[in-house]
Amino acid sequence: MGFFSCFSKDTPQDCVFCDLTYERVVYEDERIIVFHDIKPAAKMHLLIIPRDHIDTVNSLTPNDLPLWNQLLLEFGFQLPQTRMGFHIPPYNSVNHLHLHCFGLPFRNRFIGIKYTEWMPWYSSDKTILNSLSFTLNKTES
Repeated sequence: MGFFSCFSKDTPQDCVFCDLTYERVVYEDERIIVFHDIKPAAKMHLLIIPRDHIDTVNSLTPNDLPLWNQLLLEFGFQLPQTRMGFHIPPYNSVNHLHLHCFGLPFRNRFIGIKYTEWMPWYSSDKTILNSLSFTLNKTES
């Protein structure tokens, strides 16, 4: 993957996550795959991806909210020693939706800064899911 891969327009046919090698997989079912990041930024760095090819967080709809809420509860990622979030377009390393799940500490301070809410390329899981919840509540009103 080259320097400008964050601006690539991957399709399901050439998406590296749609053709994942299974030696890094730690969990899978009919909806999702969970695997170790190839370049871990923290003590534990997992990626959760949907089996269905969803390009980015911009492609999420309120209909996706129950799945993500259920996944977060099932995996127990509400602990204080974790941080989770998504890349924000156009800063995607891979155009297949993936939730970064970090078991802290980060490998170094600079990597920790890279994955903070105030960076333009990253948003926490809470911000994205709250946005979907707001949209869902607005449409139901």
